[in-house]
Amino acid sequence: MATGTGGTIVFFLSPDQRFLSISLSDTTQSPLIARAKEDSIVESQLTKDLSPGSGEPSAPLRLVVFEDYQCPYCKRLDEWLKALSPDLLIKIRISYKNFPLAVHPFSSEAAAISVCAGLQSSDAYGEVGRFLFSEQNKFGPETLPTTSVIRHFATSGSVSVALLRSCLDNKEYLPILTRDRLLAESLKVPGTPTVFLNGRRMPHLSSSADLIQQLRARMESSDQSASNEYVPNPQVGRQENK
Repeated sequence: MATGTGGTIVFFLSPDQRFLSISLSDTTQSPLIARAKEDSIVESQLTKDLSPGSGEPSAPLRLVVFEDYQCPYCKRLDEWLKALSPDLLIKIRISYKNFPLAVHPFSSEAAAISVCAGLQSSDAYGEVGRFLFSEQNKFGPETLPTTSVIRHFATSGSVSVALLRSCLDNKEYLPILTRDRLLAESLKVPGTPTVFLNGRRMPHLSSSADLIQQLRARMESSDQSASNEYVPNPQVGRQENK
């Protein structure tokens, strides 16, 4: 055990005292099965509460996106997701969580009105979200997200402005924003966008082609059985009896 300014670190010493490790692995269980169980636990946390989105809940690929409407990379990811081919989209369920960052002065207000739209329907959430991303560079003291959204949808009829106003006035969005923030913090979400695929955090996405490649790779791995019987080596982890 080592203790420093950053806390305590526990080391494990091998029986022959040759190796140190900061973790132990259960050699009687397949690493693939163990990882699948971890993913399942995370996914249950992500999907415990309903969130706006698109696609069937039973889809083989289930994405959960933490986003911020002032984040340019979130806007880019949204464009990539919208541009996915139909044959891939029908295999995907996308759910959205708001995680406005303190560094963006108008992101919390944008998140609030998007949640209010989501309380109407997932379609309303999607329309308001697309509009917020399209106006991202225009937000400022004279062009607030709430004012822009209400002005834009006042004549469209696709989103109820009256319900948006009521939701904002009564702060109906607050429990959902708090819930999403606490969930993000519990999962150590580092920033936005952060994407979970079937309960596993996706690595950095550098392009739309990268996104597609990772989705198809996960689809292929899902087709393979990760639950094949695992037969451990009986000698692993044992000392020789002399």
